[in-house]
Formats: sequence, structure tokens, C-alpha cells
Amino acid sequence: MLIIDEIEYFLPKNKVSNEDFLEKNKDWDIDSIKKTTGVSTRYYTDPNETALDISFKACINLFNKKPELKEKVDALIFCTHSSDYIIPSNSLILHGMLNLSEDVFAFDYNLACSGFVYGLGISEGLLKSGIASHILLINADTYSKYVNDKDRSTKVLFGDAAAVSYLRKSDENNGM
Repeated sequence: MLIIDEIEYFLPKNKVSNEDFLEKNKDWDIDSIKKTTGVSTRYYTDPNETALDISFKACINLFNKKPELKEKVDALIFCTHSSDYIIPSNSLILHGMLNLSEDVFAFDYNLACSGFVYGLGISEGLLKSGIASHILLINADTYSKYVNDKDRSTKVLFGDAAAVSYLRKSDENNGM
């Protein structure tokens, strides 16, 4: 059984509100955007800041809060649509940045909205099979770099952020 022990996150410093959009796009119906999407604020990375950078900061937040967890990690899974490179994968680079044990395996997968839920499913399979017992599941994206500034159908929805979930195996049998 899978237990989510901890979740940490990192939000970039550049905060963009609906009012900021209205200043640049006088014809946008900002009230409708808020009502329809529920989004009123998003965060954007600096031009030189990547999904890998913000995921590292989210992991540091986790390990600063609970340093004992770092030594238990035996798998690192990274979900992103904003990979820093084609090769090597973000998970492998992050593995080194975090100075994790050589025994920790790492891989990336590419999904958007369902990425976290899909990652939980992958993690549960790894935990149930005994392949892993303590997993870092990272979800990070920098969509602001890819969405057109004038595309009101997507620009208002997406921001940049990273989250890390610390997952472990449990003997409880009451579901994920």
C-alpha cells in the first residue's frame, strides 16, 4: 500500500495576477477567467530558471524539513513536460544534485494534467512489487516559457511550479 508521507513545493518569485493580464490585454474578460478557471494568480520562473532548478528547490525544502528522509530514498521519479534536456533526463541530473545514493534508481515520464495521479499509480506498483520502498515523486513544469502571451485560452491557466511527494510502502490495506 502507498502512503504519502510528505509533500513540499516551490513557487518561483515572479507572481502574475489576473490584473497584470488586464493591464496588457484590455479586451480580456478577467472576471470571466477567474469565474471559469478559479485561477487568480500564477507564478513564473526567471528566463534562466528551469523545471530542474525549481524541482531541486522543492526537494531541498523537503529535506530541510525532514532530513532523515533523504537516506531512505530508493527511487526518484520525475514528471515534466518541460525537460531541461533530451538526454540526460532531469531525474538523473537531480539524483546527482541531491547527492543521493548510487543505489537510488531514477527515471522521467512526460505527462501534463494527469501526471501526479499517474505517478502515484507507477509508485504504487513499485512499492507493491518490492522494487522500491521510499520514493520521491517530483512534478515540475515551466509552461510560461512555451505558452504564447496573447493566447488567452492557455496563458491564464498555466504557471510554473514544482512539487515533491515522499511516498512509502505501508502494510495497511485500505487503498492508496
